[in-house]
Formats: sequence, structure tokens, C-alpha cells
Amino acid sequence: MRIGILGNGQPAVIDDRSVATSGTAILAMRGGGKSWLNAVIAEGLCNAKMPFAIIDPEGEYWTLKIGFPKVVVAGGDHADIPLSVEIAKEIAECLVKERLELILDISDMRRNHQISFLTDFLEELFTLETRERIPLWVSFEEADIWIPQIGNPACKERVLDVCQRGRKRGLGFSLVSQRPAIVDKTALSQAEYRFFKRFQQPQDLNAVKDYLGPYEKMVEMLPSLQEKQALFYAPTLLKEPVTIDVSLRKSPHGGATPEQIAMIKPTTAILNLKERLEKLLIKKREEKDLIKTLTSQIERLREEINKKEEEIERLKTAREAAKMLTPEIRKTEWTKLEDAIKERDARIAELEEQLRRLKIQTTNSAQVSVSTPNWEFLERILVYGLDMKTGRVLGDEYADLLLNQLTPDQRIVYIQLRKARQPLRIREIGQKVTFSESKIRKTSKTLQRMRLIEATRWIGKGKYYKAKV
Repeated sequence: MRIGILGNGQPAVIDDRSVATSGTAILAMRGGGKSWLNAVIAEGLCNAKMPFAIIDPEGEYWTLKIGFPKVVVAGGDHADIPLSVEIAKEIAECLVKERLELILDISDMRRNHQISFLTDFLEELFTLETRERIPLWVSFEEADIWIPQIGNPACKERVLDVCQRGRKRGLGFSLVSQRPAIVDKTALSQAEYRFFKRFQQPQDLNAVKDYLGPYEKMVEMLPSLQEKQALFYAPTLLKEPVTIDVSLRKSPHGGATPEQIAMIKPTTAILNLKERLEKLLIKKREEKDLIKTLTSQIERLREEINKKEEEIERLKTAREAAKMLTPEIRKTEWTKLEDAIKERDARIAELEEQLRRLKIQTTNSAQVSVSTPNWEFLERILVYGLDMKTGRVLGDEYADLLLNQLTPDQRIVYIQLRKARQPLRIREIGQKVTFSESKIRKTSKTLQRMRLIEATRWIGKGKYYKAKV
């Protein structure tokens, strides 16, 4: 792939497969052009049809699919497929088996969820690549978050596995950071291709010296580099560092207009992948809810057992006062109490066995279709009754729909539209709930497909949604 032009006018070219299976470090201050250079490398891999995954915590790489329609965006406002911690391992499996060019937009996630997602994703990816061994490039934007020199986030060990042990399994990487002084030095030392762009802070300049080897004095030229320039050093390829002008991109930077995206229609393969992952995500959440319900039932039974044990202690204390009873009567009463305790123990054992089987089914992706009751509608349940085997509300289709057919997010949006009794815009719904407008928009589309709500447009005012009564 061509990454730029050398000072003598010759093209700066590096091997596609080598980049896909080797380490790359791109270091520069904020606004120094790190993401631009990283995207140039990604476009080169697209041209070479090499699979990759870019960890994007800022949501700025989605524009790659404007120049390369086969790029798949997971998560964010421009998602082709859903993204969630629950299906992190399944997304890794799709990446390897489908040979995807994948953008993982985790900008909508909280930091702890980002770390959890990355941990599960990389663990599964490393396992799959141990078996498949296909060339696959993983790019870590804001690398100082995932592999800091000081601190141990849960994903750090997994990122280091990719950097230190990934090459033999076909895994390459790029570490992109504006703070090289706090990025793990072990990971940075594994990078064969090193790009240094503009730096001005003394502590960052001192950190860069370690990666220029015997040419550390060249760090003095970094503050004067232009945005399109980079100092390129590859110890195994070049005798000394060289200055290059970074190539232009085929795709726009992160400021592309929505109209450009609207013209890109997802392929059948992407639509099928999206449908499969959405169904899997729903099933995972239902399994999680069911485990929570069964666990709660077991806890309640344990509390009852504790009360019975306390009752037994009280009976033991009062046993002396019952000496006037005949031995036969005392034996009968104690037998009844022991039988009741045995019955409770058997029920707890049965529920624990159900919970154990459910966890095994969850691991093997077995289909579970029972939803957790929502206590917000307890009064309706008390009136109409609840079938404890199926979880269905008897005699009330509306309560049964809310409790057993809708996810929590869908339920909240649907209830707000029912209460409003008039069409609402996405922004108006957002004032009544606690999650983002992008999630409301996605949820509304799902409810519309379920024919629970309908969309309408008012001239000059945009799209409104209302519940079907």
C-alpha cells in the first residue's frame, strides 16, 4: 500500500500483508493527523481485501464506508449492525468467519462498558485466530485508555496478547495515541512501523526518543512538522527515519454529510448479519432477565427457610413448656414440621437445578423465550392473574404485551406514546425517558415493525410517532 511520498518524490510503499500482521504505532499531539494516517492504512487494507477491526471510541471512522461500501459499521449513529457487550464474542466470530472490514463505534457506551466489550471481543478474537490464523489487523484508537503504563483495566491483558503474541496467529495491530508518555512501553516496543507526527510537549518528546533508537536527535524536528507530514521509522526496512507527506484519503474525514451515507444501501449480507445479531441480542437479554428472576425466587425461598429455622429455634426453646403433651402428640407435630422443611428444601434444590441448566443453555446459546415480569404492572397482574409456568397474564392482552413481548426500552417508549394520546417527535419522547435519541429512534422503528405504533409527517414539522390504540 502507498502511505505517502518521500522527500525525493518517490512513493512510500509498505507491504499490505506485512502491515496486516505486524505492529504499527502512530503518535502525535491532538490535531496532528493521527486518525487521518490510520485511515489511510485502513483504506490500503480495504483495497487489498484484508479484514480488520478499528476500535473507535470517538465515532469518527464511519465515513470509511463512503469510499468503501463493504465496510461494516457496528454501533453509533451510522450503525449497519447492533453493538452491545452481550454479543461481543459473536461479533468477533462474525469478523473472522465473514472476513469483515469492521468499524467498532463504541462512542455511545460508558467507559466501563467499553472496557468490558473490548475484553470479551479480544478474548474471543484471540481464540478464533489461534485456530484460523488469517491476516487480521486490529487498530486501537486512544491506546492510552486500553493499555496505560500505570493501571490495569480489564482489557489491558487482552490488548497485550494481541501486541506480543498475535503475530504468530495472523494478528497485526496499530496503536494510535496523543500521549505516548503514558502508553504501555511493552506494547509500543512491538511496533515494527513507527510514525511520529507533530509534538510540542517536552514529556511527549522525551517519550518519543526511546522509539527513534540511535536517531533520537531527530525528535527536534517534530514540533515543526506540518499536519500532512510524518516522520516514518521502520528499523527492519530503513537505515534511518525518513520524512513523508501522508497520502490523501479516498473517503472523507469525520465530517461527511448524512446525505452521502443515505445513498449507500446495505448489501444483503449486511442485512442478514444485522438481523441475526439483533435476534441474538434479544435472546441474550431475555436469558439474562430469566436468570435474574430465578435467582430472585431462590433468594425468597431461602429467606422463608431462614424464617422456618428461626421458628424451629423458638419451638426448641418452648419445648420444655410442652412437657405436659403426650410423647405421641409431640412426635406427630415434629414430624409435620420436618416434612414441611423437607418439602421446602426439595423446592430450593429444584430451582437451583433449573438455574444451573439455564446457565448451561446460555453458554450454548440455547433458545429461551421467557421474560421477566415487570412489577410496574403488579395491580393488573393481581386483578387478572399470572400463569407462573409461562409468565403470561391471564385475560389482559395489553399487560401481557408489556410484560412478555417487549424489551424494557420498547416498553418505556410505547407507554409514553400511549400516555401522550397524541403524536410525539423523537425529541419530545427523549424528554420523558433517560436514554439517548439514537436509541429512541431505533426502538421506535422496531415498534413500528411490530405494528404497535405508526409514523406520520406534519408538513414543515418532520416525523411524529403515535401509539395504535
